[in-house]
Amino acid sequence: MTTTEYKKMVRKLQTWKAITHYDKEYQHTPTHEALAEYMGTSRGFVSPCLTALEKDGAIKKDSIGAIVITDFNYDKRKEYSLIKLAKKSIKIQIRTKKKMDKLKKEGVKLGNPNIEKATKQATIAHTADANKYAKGMKPIIKEIQASGIKTYKDIANELNRRGIKSRYGRRFHASSVRNLILRIRSLSPRTECNLKV
Repeated sequence: MTTTEYKKMVRKLQTWKAITHYDKEYQHTPTHEALAEYMGTSRGFVSPCLTALEKDGAIKKDSIGAIVITDFNYDKRKEYSLIKLAKKSIKIQIRTKKKMDKLKKEGVKLGNPNIEKATKQATIAHTADANKYAKGMKPIIKEIQASGIKTYKDIANELNRRGIKSRYGRRFHASSVRNLILRIRSLSPRTECNLKV
């Protein structure tokens, strides 16, 4: 959900809540002017919100143009759940920013001061993990190719049929099989690896 979409949804729901509260308080729905005054805003704010509410079926207008509330309920809609979720997310972002601003004022340095070293270590660990996985898969790939299955797509299908997952726990595809075989070949002396690429 983009910020613009979120704001439009919030304005629409604010207007709907205001109409229902006004109706409970005064035992009748408000006019455009009364609604704008009740919300402390302008008709320019209210008009597009009323159009959106009418489009959703939350309200309708009678023969004289007065607002009529339908039995439509946003509280039971996924849309309203998204609004609540977005509000929670934005509140967390605001709290996080305030905390970070406070720490900066106190002179605390944020982030990893050794980012280059940390990045290098992460790359080394990632490569080691990939190499270890490739070595373990080498005999399986050789067995599949020896059985007559040659193409990347067919090898991927056979691995998936056997329930073998990729290093990331996902299904194999032709591209991931190709990358795996290339890595196996790069780790093995030419005399020891006859895998087809």
